[in-house]
Amino acid sequence: MQGGGSGGSSNNNNNHNNAQIIPALRRLTTIIPKIAIKEGVDASSQAAGLLSRLLAASNIDIPQRRVLLVHITNMLAWTYFKLHRLHSLPTALKAVIPLEDSLESLYSMPDCSTYRYWRARALLSEWKVDAAFKHFEKAYSLCYVHAHNNRRRIASYWFTTALILRRSPSYLALERNNLSWPFVLLFTHARKGDAKALYAALDQPSTRAFFVRMGVYTMLKEKMECVVHRGLLRRTLHTYMLLKKSPNPIIPLNVLVKTLQQAHPDEDFDVDDAEAVAVSLIDQGFIGASIQHSSRTLVFAKSDQSAFPEAKGGNPEIVRESQRRRYASVELVDEVMQLYNNWNAVNFELQQLNQQINQTQKAITQKKKAKEDADGELAAKKELDGKIPQLKQQVVAAEAAMKSKAAQIGNIVGDAVPIHDDEDNNVVVRTWHPDGPNASVEKKVGCLAHHEVLMRLDGFDLERGQKIAGHRGYFLQDTAVDLNLALISYGLDFLRQRKYNKVMTPFMMRKDMMSKTAQLEDFDEELYKIDDGGEDDKYLIATSEQPISAMFANEWFESPKEQLPIRLAGYSTCFRKEAGKHGKDTWGIFRVHQFEKVEQFCVTSPEKSWEVFDEMVLNSEEFYKSLGIPYRLVNIVSGALNNAAAQKYDLEAWFPYLGEWKELVSTSNCTDYQSRSLEVRHGIKKQGETKKTYVHMLNGTMCATERAMCCIVENWQNEEGFVVPPPLRRYMQDREFIPFCKDLPKAKVNKSKK
Repeated sequence: MQGGGSGGSSNNNNNHNNAQIIPALRRLTTIIPKIAIKEGVDASSQAAGLLSRLLAASNIDIPQRRVLLVHITNMLAWTYFKLHRLHSLPTALKAVIPLEDSLESLYSMPDCSTYRYWRARALLSEWKVDAAFKHFEKAYSLCYVHAHNNRRRIASYWFTTALILRRSPSYLALERNNLSWPFVLLFTHARKGDAKALYAALDQPSTRAFFVRMGVYTMLKEKMECVVHRGLLRRTLHTYMLLKKSPNPIIPLNVLVKTLQQAHPDEDFDVDDAEAVAVSLIDQGFIGASIQHSSRTLVFAKSDQSAFPEAKGGNPEIVRESQRRRYASVELVDEVMQLYNNWNAVNFELQQLNQQINQTQKAITQKKKAKEDADGELAAKKELDGKIPQLKQQVVAAEAAMKSKAAQIGNIVGDAVPIHDDEDNNVVVRTWHPDGPNASVEKKVGCLAHHEVLMRLDGFDLERGQKIAGHRGYFLQDTAVDLNLALISYGLDFLRQRKYNKVMTPFMMRKDMMSKTAQLEDFDEELYKIDDGGEDDKYLIATSEQPISAMFANEWFESPKEQLPIRLAGYSTCFRKEAGKHGKDTWGIFRVHQFEKVEQFCVTSPEKSWEVFDEMVLNSEEFYKSLGIPYRLVNIVSGALNNAAAQKYDLEAWFPYLGEWKELVSTSNCTDYQSRSLEVRHGIKKQGETKKTYVHMLNGTMCATERAMCCIVENWQNEEGFVVPPPLRRYMQDREFIPFCKDLPKAKVNKSKK
């Protein structure tokens, strides 16, 4: 007992000492900058070292030591920046650098944010822009939302590094930090590769002063010049290869002179200047290329050509940035590029072999006409012909490997998507309540949950359903059957009035078609496979979006103004494994393996897709308004988007018993992601065009009827039964009210009362 008491007394003394020492040491750390200003940097370094040794010798517990250590480091870093001793920064930061991987688990958010900021500034001073970008991004995410000045300061540097790296932050992030000026204009000019406009914008007195104050003006201007030159070189390469019909990525330096002259009309360029520009870009890692001095040409590496593989479309850096926004693998892009190069190489080899065969055949023909011996040429052609089958197989295999890997990369994230990897940060766009804009939702005491309402209406039989179909099987009965059919009919009629054509889809798809419209992981996690012993694998559809998108495969809309947009109201039964889902979502028929759904699906030209997206979102809102369901519209964060979606809005309805919002509708603009896999194009190809133009595809739930039914009965119940929403009455024999016909089992009653 005495030993225990003695230990407790010792702990209390330690806690008391810590309570005195920790604030004292924190106050001492704030003196470091004052010592530096008065006595010099060396004196402040000595003071910081003394504090560190004092900290190490104290009996403060390890977590508190770590906190004070990073605090000292941050103050010392601030001092070195203040006194322009940037070369001393690595020394100041070295105590914390080894802990960077676990930094956020060891220190407070403000200390971590501050450290990341100084670490990024140090890296930026060494021109390590990519590494600096990552630390600025992390510092910004750790900075408290209400710390507006700190967030804006960090954002200024973060967006500057993004500008140098040609990575575009969202306009929403710029607006939140009051940084639309000067970044939006600079990003616009950089994207276009408009050198003259970019330099003019950078040289405006206010813009120049902004970046000079940050200490990055010279570096920014130099790097932006490289960005513009890289864009010019790539466009020149693309044009030159088209004109010369050359498969080899080579530009003569005298061609590059003309390009540079157009970009800088006030300057004179010769071949030596063009070579100097190219060497500078190569040395700084902006392009992968080499100079052939004998022929005065710039030879690009195959992986540095201007376009991402056509199977995905676009610029590789834009795709990399989109992957970062999705919090997905950036390395996938480089893997696809390498596979593209492999395919390109074997395809080029096949083309060369075919040319050799053609030339040999010409030689054979000429010799036969001249009645000369052609045995040598015939033997050579036979040998060449023998190589063709194997090489063709290699080309097919290389292309399949490239496309398979490319399918794992997500669509380009839309500009208006909130960038985050946590759905708690979804942005609420607007809310609606049937009682008016000032009404609010609240958890309702004394009401029934949706499955209890349906139970009292004798609307389903779960026990027998599970006996027949297994887990989450069900029979709908009487009132629930009527309500389900009413929702289907009303949903289809609602869309028909808005110029949608009704379509009822097949319930199964061949694997080759399903793979072009469903994500790879869906095959294991969501889709049911049909094993009928046939040659073609088939899968049950998870949504009518899948067969509807595939119905246009390999089609070409040559007159888009007359043919597009196509608006379809799809109806189907849907089948999903819903693997791993549990909890309240599995009550009743809210989340089941088989359900009916009315779907909006639109095919548009690219120019109209966002207009159609807004129209589809509005349709879903008007539908649930007509049913009197409180809802909120949510803009889904980038990290939660499925691969096909460039942007997704969810409509979440209020469930009063649960006191929770639950998703009823998802509307997605998939732009050209699906149409590329399915080869659905539009417009007449013009002479000289090398890129295909694909339609945009959009999809949105109008009504997943079983889930919508759960929401409706929970919102429209009263003590006596269920009030039928007015729009559904004409589909339900004009009934306005359906009384309860069954009591809850005793266990359910007790649970409900609790």
